Amino acid sequence: MKMRPHYPQWRGIATPRTLPGEHVQTQQQNQTLFDRRILTPSSDRISSPCPHYKTYGDCQIQHASDAFVARWKTEIIVQALDAHGLKTRRNPILSLPPNSHRRTSFTVRRTQKDALIGFHAQASDQIIKIPNCALLHPDLLKTRPVLETLAHLGGSHKSTLKIRTTQAVASLDLLATGDKPLDDALRVSLAAAALQHRLARAGTTKSLQPSRRPNNALDQLKSHHLRVVFYRPPNMGKPARSKR
Repeated sequence: MKMRPHYPQWRGIATPRTLPGEHVQTQQQNQTLFDRRILTPSSDRISSPCPHYKTYGDCQIQHASDAFVARWKTEIIVQALDAHGLKTRRNPILSLPPNSHRRTSFTVRRTQKDALIGFHAQASDQIIKIPNCALLHPDLLKTRPVLETLAHLGGSHKSTLKIRTTQAVASLDLLATGDKPLDDALRVSLAAAALQHRLARAGTTKSLQPSRRPNNALDQLKSHHLRVVFYRPPNMGKPARSKR
């Protein structure tokens, strides 16, 4: 766990996925540590609730107890306020229950038969599948069919798509970013996919385009974004109607 930004007096090399007070044996090459072994674990160390934690790269503190995470995050806020002479009442931290995260970005690569969907492994371009993720809401994991379709429409075997997925009240919002231009053929295929997967709307958005003009053809290709909104999985239920 990297705590250096909040402790200016700290000196040394940050050791990921460790806890304060632990004795660790590791090998060092320049500024990189590897072959890490926990010799004396902290009393706050727990087993990760997610089976993908050891291989997935972004989750960092699932090995720490909820009590430790609450204290650690509270210290970050208190130290930031103290630095400006601000005092306030500390309210308890509210933690999200498992399988309740409603927003994530999937990495998707087209394969010969279907698509590889998941997250990047630690310090790697490898995509690992996350069928039993302990954080994501089940409705996000049900989007695999439409993600596979988007991979075949807008992806390739060499490049990847980033598909940002957000669960709204009665639907899902998908934003796919890739380097494939939106030509007429892709528009027709996208319309067919919208019917197949019961998409309420599909189109493009310029909200993520760079503010500068594209300098070359490659920049022009990378400025295309495919937006798919209001996708409702079969078991998600009917959208709520507004009362007037």
